[in-house]
Amino acid sequence: MRRQISRSVTGLKASLSLRLIVPVLIALLPLSFFARHQIEQNRERSLDQAEAAITTATSALASSERMVITDAGAIVIGLAGLPSVAGTREECEATLRAVADIDHRFANLGVISANGTVTCSALPVPEGTNLGDRTYFMDAMRYDGLAWGAYQVGRITGEPSINLGYPLHSTDGRPIGVVFGAVSVSFLNDQLSMVELPEGASAIVVDRSGTILVDTGDPGRVGDPAYRVSLSTLLQTPNSALVGLFDGEVIASVRELTGGAVVVAMPRADLDAAAFAEARQVLFVGIAAALLGGGMAFLLTWLGVARPITGIRAVVRRLASGDLSQRIRPSSPDGTLNGLAWDVDEMATALQRNAEELRRYAFEDIETGLPNRQALLVRMAQHDRGTLVYVRLDSLSDVAAMFGYQAADEVVLETAARIVPIAASRELVARISDGSFAIFFPDADTPGQASARMSRILDALDGGFRIGDGSIEVVTRAGAAILPDDADDPETLMRMAELAARGANRSDHGTLFDPSSDQQKAENLRLLSEMREALLADRFEVFYQPIVPLRGDGPAHFEALIRWTGDDGVRRSPGEFIPLAERTGAIEHIDRWVLGSVGRQLGHWSRQGFAPEVSVNLSAHSLLNEDLPEYLQSVISAFDLDPQQLHIEITETAFLEGFAGPLRVCESLNGMGVSISVDDFGMGYSPMQYLREFPVETLKLDMSLVRDIERDPSVSSVVQGIVLVAQNLRLRTVAEGVETPAAHAALLRLGVTDAQGYYYARPMPPDDALRWARSSRASA
Repeated sequence: MRRQISRSVTGLKASLSLRLIVPVLIALLPLSFFARHQIEQNRERSLDQAEAAITTATSALASSERMVITDAGAIVIGLAGLPSVAGTREECEATLRAVADIDHRFANLGVISANGTVTCSALPVPEGTNLGDRTYFMDAMRYDGLAWGAYQVGRITGEPSINLGYPLHSTDGRPIGVVFGAVSVSFLNDQLSMVELPEGASAIVVDRSGTILVDTGDPGRVGDPAYRVSLSTLLQTPNSALVGLFDGEVIASVRELTGGAVVVAMPRADLDAAAFAEARQVLFVGIAAALLGGGMAFLLTWLGVARPITGIRAVVRRLASGDLSQRIRPSSPDGTLNGLAWDVDEMATALQRNAEELRRYAFEDIETGLPNRQALLVRMAQHDRGTLVYVRLDSLSDVAAMFGYQAADEVVLETAARIVPIAASRELVARISDGSFAIFFPDADTPGQASARMSRILDALDGGFRIGDGSIEVVTRAGAAILPDDADDPETLMRMAELAARGANRSDHGTLFDPSSDQQKAENLRLLSEMREALLADRFEVFYQPIVPLRGDGPAHFEALIRWTGDDGVRRSPGEFIPLAERTGAIEHIDRWVLGSVGRQLGHWSRQGFAPEVSVNLSAHSLLNEDLPEYLQSVISAFDLDPQQLHIEITETAFLEGFAGPLRVCESLNGMGVSISVDDFGMGYSPMQYLREFPVETLKLDMSLVRDIERDPSVSSVVQGIVLVAQNLRLRTVAEGVETPAAHAALLRLGVTDAQGYYYARPMPPDDALRWARSSRASA
């Protein structure tokens, strides 16, 4: 579509030229006379414009050169800190060649020993080469910092370059050599090619000795000693320094560079000629012809171009303001302006379709087609009375573990089909999470009515669910909260209903929310007490699920997942205790226990020669504690870890808990070398503006997207959009919950970089994770 609009704009320019040529020809009739002072005005104006353009050009070139040298200096400093550069010659040269292949600004990269010999180089070194006399080498060794020399012809590269050096240090901190980078002057040619010079102007770059390195006007003068200029004179009085390079007087502007100077000059004679040429043209234009030609030009342009363009611009402005329903509706795509209008309409249609698709996903559960939590909250806000029933399928995770996620999906779909007819409207039924639903009844606002609605729902879900040729029972709990008795806003009402459902362990008819319920308080207190005891007794476990690259190889990578087996021997789902821990603040203790456990395990693996990367989920509570980086640093130090082995996963909701605090914590963690990932990305918040601010390196696609990618084309579009966003921000993408070859193939096709799920491996204890990683390496 961009090409279509581009072609239309090109055609528009041709059309404008054709429509204006007639009035221009009429206006250029030889009439009247023109005063000589107009010539002088033209000359002065041209002179001012040329001086401004030349000054702008030299400033841009100097700024670009500083940026290149600054970037190159940062790279050289970074190389000096790499173990491979200080290692063997083979390791060093491999590293330097890799960097030189990526960054073509470098003509060469190398290492010079303290006696001036080149010990490592990305390019072959001529025998006997010694760089001990180079200024950048001596300054780097003498001042123990970044140093650079003048532009010069390299002894290794044989081409003009500016060289930067940064010292290598021994273990006791002494400089023992210099890492150098030779920045080719070819980058100056590249920069010059991107600067728009005035017509007739030339750009010249000289080094500190006055030798010409670049000359856009006469390349034959490059390196010729006959044309050497004085750098000091050039910086003070450029017009005098340039005598001999140009015929006659010039207008010039000069800016100092790192190793020399850049000057843009233009012969004054060219300006005079241009001014006189313009004056001669204007001289033949009389007032009568100007009025006549201008009037005809205005009339023709208005009728043929301006009026249609005004209409197009009005529609485009409304589109830009968010009104995607606007259309121009040309009669046909034929003709230049009609073609442009047609392309704008097609673009608007595509934007509207994409916006509707994204809105659908933001407010709809893709698997069931029901509204999601956010959509239900919006609709509940339209009512001031009613009952919210919260339904939990507690054994859904067991169904998935025993029969597979496809069976669990069938249970979810059947649950939706049974409860929708009970609701007053399909729009008042929402899927909240994998195994949770909520139904709002605006016509029920008493405890009796609320209990009756819960009973109808539980009766509808009674009797088991058919899976294949058999039938299974699913443990279902329900809780209800009444608006406005239990809460006066939808969000709080949702939490109260969910809390009531959690307390409905043995109730056949569900539980109404009761803030004074001893049973509910006791259940929460008991669970909190068990959690604290489990933390103190170290009864939690960490399982590790592999994260695999979809293309090529990469370091072993796992996600750490907490597991808890209670005193009764029953394994508790994280969904049972994590929400309570988050509400009470105990989640921060759990987060730190997991970090400590992962650190201990990484240290143990390191002693076995195994150094994987591990991702750890952290709650929004932990991100609000600015002591987190200090604690994590203590874990890293205690177990002698590489910070790059740790990846911290935060959910999108962490962005909603306040911006400044989490940003400072994430920046501190990133500064330590710890990577930041956004977990469950695509659940509706999608804070794109925060992604640009937070030092995020990875987006983890929500599991619901992966499950629906095979059967819903719109999900593929959403995933593709997320992947494009990640690619533009240079982020990795990880798909969670991959269980089938078809899902794997779809994610690979859409450009997702990594994945995890039962298709590759289940979460496993540490010893099994080590065996899995080693067997995967052996079979790769």
